[in-house]
Amino acid sequence: MINQITDGRKHFVFEYVGNGNPANSQDSDGMPLIQWCACSRGVSAIRFLLLNGESLQLLVEGECSEFGLEMLSLIRPDSPESIQS
Repeated sequence: MINQITDGRKHFVFEYVGNGNPANSQDSDGMPLIQWCACSRGVSAIRFLLLNGESLQLLVEGECSEFGLEMLSLIRPDSPESIQS
């Protein structure tokens, strides 16, 4: 199911985590699901992962950090600077 998520089908995140898999799961290359959701602009999936224990910091790291920052502004418009290094 991770392959479906990494292919951009972010709606599978809800089923994947709902089936007992950890919110901080990664693909075979080590990229966290939250970063894949940032790349595909999955705001609802990102919120869901955060509510289920994923790290907010991971949203602004990695390949899709520019999208992660954009998503962060939608999730927490009051303070996106608070987690930047």
